[in-house]
Amino acid sequence: MADFIQNGGSNGGSYASYFSAILSVWEGAYDESTNTRTLGYKLVLRSGSAGRFGDYSALFNVAFDGNIVNSGSGRYTSQSYNTSQTICEGTTTVKYNDDGNKTVACSATLDFQSGTYSPGDFSPSGNLPLTTVQRYAEINNCYVESTGLNIAVIRYAVSKAANIYCSIDNGAWGNPRVSNTVNGAFTVDGLSPNVQHSFRILAKAVDSGLDRASNYFYGTTKDYAKIMSASDCNYGDDVNLTFANLTNGDVALNVMIDDVEICKRTGLTANYTLTFSKDELSKIIKLLKNESTEITYIALTNNVYQSSKNALVVLIKNLYRKENGHWRKSRLYPKKDNVFHKVKLFYKVSGEWRNTV
Repeated sequence: MADFIQNGGSNGGSYASYFSAILSVWEGAYDESTNTRTLGYKLVLRSGSAGRFGDYSALFNVAFDGNIVNSGSGRYTSQSYNTSQTICEGTTTVKYNDDGNKTVACSATLDFQSGTYSPGDFSPSGNLPLTTVQRYAEINNCYVESTGLNIAVIRYAVSKAANIYCSIDNGAWGNPRVSNTVNGAFTVDGLSPNVQHSFRILAKAVDSGLDRASNYFYGTTKDYAKIMSASDCNYGDDVNLTFANLTNGDVALNVMIDDVEICKRTGLTANYTLTFSKDELSKIIKLLKNESTEITYIALTNNVYQSSKNALVVLIKNLYRKENGHWRKSRLYPKKDNVFHKVKLFYKVSGEWRNTV
């Protein structure tokens, strides 16, 4: 509540200085739908310790922001000392600015007729800052809480109930991600792996329909699993492989020669040893074209994203022959004294003799 006071009337009679005009203004209810507030007001004439007047007529009005809301005239009887007399009172509404702030210019006039004992003329006035109302859903915070290969979880908090929109990489706002909320999280999908994406959120207040947009914030999606290395191997030996990003999805290893799948493995580790089964070795030997053949190791993340490495399978441990286009393991047993004997075979590689058996 605010009181705007003028002590002493101008152009009055002998005792005009003992009178005061008081314009009292107070706030009532706020209406969000119209962005207005009710104001109550009262214009009062108060007498002091001296001065009384007879039957005098007066004109009056009360205005807010220059708009007269009450006006009239009347004849007012004598007042006793130190008493108050209500000239007029009532209510009105004022409209807030869109940002929820409002200062009201309050004024009144009270003009008594001239005379020896006239209280005189009064024009109390002043400015009344109204209580600020929350028109916008202010964004208190927003950030990327976590990411996956192609998703991001965005957490937010706003000052009042709002519908939350999201723009990804400067894209359109689209439909609300969450409705009628003040805090929480939502997930966006369809993102590219291993990319820093930009985000903004927009909070549209449920009651006023006004919106606020956040600054940009960023999050980098996770990378798919990658094969960092795959060792060449002798036919029948284990293969050593190293992987990265195995925790970023469901990862499987496929082993191929040309378009033929040799095997598939899950439960991979960063340093992984692949041991071929007998049946898998049988597949491999049938596909070998030369003494060394390229084999492809493929890492699949969520059965979509691929990383691959090529290595060689080398035939060096045993004696093989090519039959109908396929390499077959062979044994060489010379006969001596009517008895077959197992022998060792050697071959020369880069000037060095190596054992094959």
